[in-house]
This record gives sequence, structure tokens and C-alpha cells, in this order.
Amino acid sequence: MKRSTFVTVLAWTFIVLGAFSTLMSIVQGVLIFFLFPFEQAQAAAIAAYRQHGVPRIVLSLLEYVHWLFVLFVIVSVATLVAAIGLLIRREWGRVLFIALMVFGIAWNFVVVGTVWYLTSSFFDELPKPGAAVPHFEAMWAAMLGFNLFVVIGFTIFFGWIVKRLASQEIRREFS
Repeated sequence: MKRSTFVTVLAWTFIVLGAFSTLMSIVQGVLIFFLFPFEQAQAAAIAAYRQHGVPRIVLSLLEYVHWLFVLFVIVSVATLVAAIGLLIRREWGRVLFIALMVFGIAWNFVVVGTVWYLTSSFFDELPKPGAAVPHFEAMWAAMLGFNLFVVIGFTIFFGWIVKRLASQEIRREFS
């Protein structure tokens, strides 16, 4: 059976990305778990929450940041494993890779929604120093717009990968 170039290139690309992501997430985890002063950061966040009404989600993110790093390591390792499974044309690798792409789409929208939620009331809280605020708001709107553009781009890209991996032609390679 002829092997498609698409699957081979996709697999090698994500083997490299998965290996790099796994290495970086482990290094970041070590730095965060052993060097970051969580107790001080949590105390400062709680004080800011009480004094300035910081959104509760900020405290939750800080409280569960360890689990976010664990999740990132798991997703990185799973990506590496799925890419290797794709390369050697295992059905479990194809299915796992599709699941990771769907997870990536969902994760992007969760992140954009969280950022939108966190910033929606931010400008109401700012003191109005004059001419700088409209420029800051325009800059922030441009950044959110760019993030949304990137999320839509990745959603289309990941969706295209899912569609290709679910196609009859590709599925035959894995049977």
C-alpha cells in the first residue's frame, strides 16, 4: 500500500513539535514548581481580589496553575506519541491525533473566551487619564482581534487535518 506524503509530513512535523513541546513543558514545570513563590502570589491575588474586585477566575487560575502545567505535559507527550503512531501507521495514532486536534480547537476557544471575560470589565476599572485611554483601548482591541484571527486560523487548520485524517483514502493506510 502506498503511503501518503501528507501523513508522513504531518507525523514528522508533530514529532518535532511534540518533542520540543514536551521538553519545554518539563523545563517550565520544573521552574514553576520549584522556583515560583506560589504562596506569595496567591496572597497578593487574594488581596487584589478583595481590594479591587479582580475576577474570581484569576484566583482559580492561580490556585490550579499546577494542574495546567500537568495538562500541558500530558498533551505534549500525547502529541508526540500520536505523531509517532501516525508515522508508523497505527490506527490508535490516527484516532489519538484526531482527538488532539479537536481538543486543540476547543482549547483555543476556551482561552479566547477566558481572555475576553477577563478584559471585558478591565477598561471600566481604569482611571481615565485623558488621551491615553482611547489609544490603549484601540491597542487592546487590535490584540484581541489578532488573537481571534489566530484562533480562527488554527481552527481551520486543525479542522482540515481532522478532515484529511478521517478521509477514506487516509483511513485505508491505517487498516
